[in-house]
Amino acid sequence: MFFGGCSFALGGVGYFTLRMIMPHGWVFGALYRMFLYHWAHPLQYIGLVSLIYAAVATSVVFLCGNLTGRWPHLMIPFIMLTSILAASPAGGVLWVIHDMQAGYFPEGSRFWNDIAWGAITGASTGWVVVLLSVPYNIFGLVAGYYVTLLGYRMTLQKNTIRQPVETSRTLAQLNVRLARKTSSGAPL
Repeated sequence: MFFGGCSFALGGVGYFTLRMIMPHGWVFGALYRMFLYHWAHPLQYIGLVSLIYAAVATSVVFLCGNLTGRWPHLMIPFIMLTSILAASPAGGVLWVIHDMQAGYFPEGSRFWNDIAWGAITGASTGWVVVLLSVPYNIFGLVAGYYVTLLGYRMTLQKNTIRQPVETSRTLAQLNVRLARKTSSGAPL
């Protein structure tokens, strides 16, 4: 929840800030002769990337916490690159859905072929659109790095705070048991 919420909020704020600054409001890159659905619906694409980033970051932090703890500055770029590569096919599918809303709705079995084409095309070109989206991609990488680092530190802090409480409770229980055995005269 933290990773997705923060990345969506920062992505949206960054987008609208850059839209005011950039000439003609051009924030995202595009390929030649590409329909600009990601310009018409920016929050949907930002939300999609945020959702996938949240899934990847949460999985890596909780499943590979040991590696993230030793090398956080190497794992964070891995999380961000994996998120971009995983979001590219989904972005291609979203692009096809927007294309269908514009009136290019295929019928019958061609519908699923069109969805598959969107996923394949997104996987092969989505990362290029991200690469062309200067300075938004730089802002996103910096913000993503610090959100991931903060999320990891919060998770680490939450786990270390919880552990001593459990340890002190366990020690108190052992002391009570030891006192009972000693007062009853039972051998240790």
